Amino acid sequence: MVRQVMGRIHSEASGVLRNVVFPVLREDNITKCIRYDKLIILYGNKLCTKYKPQYQHDMIRNRLRTLGRFLTRYYDDCVKAIYAVANYDKRGVFNSSYTSFQLGTLLKQVALTLRSQLIKENKLKQKKIVDYFLELREDNIAYDVNKTVEESQILRKCTQSEDVLPSVEEIRRVALHIQGVRNESLAALKES
Repeated sequence: MVRQVMGRIHSEASGVLRNVVFPVLREDNITKCIRYDKLIILYGNKLCTKYKPQYQHDMIRNRLRTLGRFLTRYYDDCVKAIYAVANYDKRGVFNSSYTSFQLGTLLKQVALTLRSQLIKENKLKQKKIVDYFLELREDNIAYDVNKTVEESQILRKCTQSEDVLPSVEEIRRVALHIQGVRNESLAALKES
């Protein structure tokens, strides 16, 4: 309630973003980082318009916090930031591969929001820069990030699916035990 009354958020935030989504967010460096970022707030407004039901507000918060962990300016830095946020390790795999995949998608959505805003403000030179960035992202994220995500998921599935099957002798012992219990039960039924 106090956070809602204080309303420490960018002036362009919609009512839902200001009064429903943001007050619930944990007060940490990530939240402080996204509170006054105009682009993230505009993207949050767009999400609030698109996803109106109450149960989807957690998803909106999740996307905003993921972007807050990411904030960066240039493409190469974007790839490095994706690797850092998704815990890329020395083995060459992502420890949280979904986060890296999600960041690639969110990056595109936020860039499209920025492009729309620049068109509204008639800033065509900056729009062209965003378009170039989107082209780079479209062409290179598939190779720079998504391929590594796929390899990480395959490696994780291979290492986690080592099921140890019982030996033939163990199966025989269990079968004999079950047969003995079954014979005892049958004998008890015949007596009663």
